[in-house]
Amino acid sequence: GGSEVLKRMSIANQSTSATLIDWAQVAQTAPGNSSGTVDVPPEVIITVLDIVICNADTAPRTFDVMIKNSGSPSDIQILQDYPIGIKETFVWNDKLVLRDNDQLYFYANSNNIFVYMNFIYQDWT
Repeated sequence: GGSEVLKRMSIANQSTSATLIDWAQVAQTAPGNSSGTVDVPPEVIITVLDIVICNADTAPRTFDVMIKNSGSPSDIQILQDYPIGIKETFVWNDKLVLRDNDQLYFYANSNNIFVYMNFIYQDWT
């Protein structure tokens, strides 16, 4: 047996400090986070359903989304320097599957970038 739970995560004011999602948080990861449960735990599968990224700034910005994994290559760039206009929102709705030891990483070239994502957390421990 195991469990399958629909969850959400957000980052308020993502900036030029890379942020690793902390899967143990209830609803928000602090911008620039690099500690906590940033590796997907053993016997857990995370399916990212969607990621919403909003540029609340008064200038165009770019952002990155990357998966760091234990395989080869270790860094998989999902989006790199992706442009998002002034007060625009970008929605990624292709599914991403994360396995044990994977990390999900966000970066933006300035602050005032907001990230919100929905995912399924399957725990087989």
